[in-house]
Amino acid sequence: MTTSGLKAVLRPVRALRGGLGVKGQTVPNAGFHVAAPLATFDLRKVELTPLEHRKLTFDSHGLVTELQSSGFEKHQAELMVSALVTLTSANMDMVYKDMVTRSHQEIAMQQIMTHLDSIRKDMVILEKSEFANLRSENTKLKRELEQLENRLKEEGEKVRAETKLDINLERS
Repeated sequence: MTTSGLKAVLRPVRALRGGLGVKGQTVPNAGFHVAAPLATFDLRKVELTPLEHRKLTFDSHGLVTELQSSGFEKHQAELMVSALVTLTSANMDMVYKDMVTRSHQEIAMQQIMTHLDSIRKDMVILEKSEFANLRSENTKLKRELEQLENRLKEEGEKVRAETKLDINLERS
């Protein structure tokens, strides 16, 4: 951790102990009920490293001595730094598990877009083949209907012819 990062960590501690607050403002010693103004954070590009290569580095001894100079006992300061390191490491692990680098995000986006394109092509092919299947089934049904119509006409003609023959036989 850089010196400015260390000072950013110590500002709330100094504010609670009656020292300098954020941006050099003096904060009266009012115990733990004093609220320090919010610090603004500068946004900068962060290059993520793999979990196994990532380490939290800062001057823990310097933080202990700074806490001691602010009025904490050595044991208290060491305990606070140890807790800070543990919490920061745990938080970093949680954050890094959820984060993705821009290159990984772009690769995943390209894979998704490729997959979507292949799905679109498959859908078009299925629609065309389904349409072709429906068309062929429709023509097949039309042929069967025409055949049934022709058979029905033939049967009707046979019945008429038989009826005429029966009527003519009875007349004669």
